[in-house]
Amino acid sequence: MAFSVFCPECSSSLEVEDEHREWTVRCPHCRHEFRPMQAAAAPETFAVVEDDDEPSAPRRRRRRRDDEGDPAAGARDIATPGLVLEMIAWISLVLVICVSAFLIIAGIIQQGQPQQQRNEDPPEMLIFMGFCLGVFSVPYFAIIGVGARKMRNLTSYSWGVAAAVMAIASVVIFGVCGLPIIAPGIWVVVVLNRDDVKAAFKAKKKHERHYHDDDD
Repeated sequence: MAFSVFCPECSSSLEVEDEHREWTVRCPHCRHEFRPMQAAAAPETFAVVEDDDEPSAPRRRRRRRDDEGDPAAGARDIATPGLVLEMIAWISLVLVICVSAFLIIAGIIQQGQPQQQRNEDPPEMLIFMGFCLGVFSVPYFAIIGVGARKMRNLTSYSWGVAAAVMAIASVVIFGVCGLPIIAPGIWVVVVLNRDDVKAAFKAKKKHERHYHDDDD
């Protein structure tokens, strides 16, 4: 005989064999570890499933008003906007490196040319513009990319907020060149405010703290 138990962290239904009721199991949805019998002792968390050809579906616990959200759903919700923001950040980083290198190289080449063959912009100005663009833009987009990755991996909520805000502010700093990254930045801000997403970050933090306590 098997029994179904609901994960105490994300309320996902798990079917556990009777001989494993005293074991420590891991929820495949939120990665939370618990003992089935301890979870079954709580109200509305487990139901017996008969070993027949068509076992009845376990009864899910209804979400209460004081529930913080579904961590599994939150992890799914943040995955796509986080990936889009990270990809655009790394692409923007490569582009600004190329533009910076082009300006610096163009300025160096013009310095070696005769005065009458040079463009209107002095070569020193091109070199200065390329240097300033690289020094400021490279760490700017690198922070957005790192923040998006940390957010996508549910390791840092604050980094995700910072990455989204910087992505939205890029249009003010870079003008038209910052337009492609605004949409995913707004998308991330909207998703980060969902209760399920906040619950996913809390569940991941609690899970990591549990592992650190076990190592100690």
